[in-house]
Amino acid sequence: MNEHSIHSLAIPGSLRRSSYNTMLLKAAKPLAEPRGDVDISGGAARIPLFNEDSEGDLTPGPVLELRTSLDSSCFQTNPRQQATSTT
Repeated sequence: MNEHSIHSLAIPGSLRRSSYNTMLLKAAKPLAEPRGDVDISGGAARIPLFNEDSEGDLTPGPVLELRTSLDSSCFQTNPRQQATSTT
């Protein structure tokens, strides 16, 4: 990969073992890899519903793992969106 390649984290929309979502992501992965790297997350079933009381030191391990995966991914955004976004 070069400095302009894309690193993506794909999260299937279904938890079913034989999920069509997961099968589609696995089939699409080789098509995307010439332009970058695709990781398919298998841990969505372990992510609990959001509970603000569990933030900080009480953040569940699977949530921390997902955050680490997201932090290590280089998300590319449209420069036009960056230029026009307001906060």
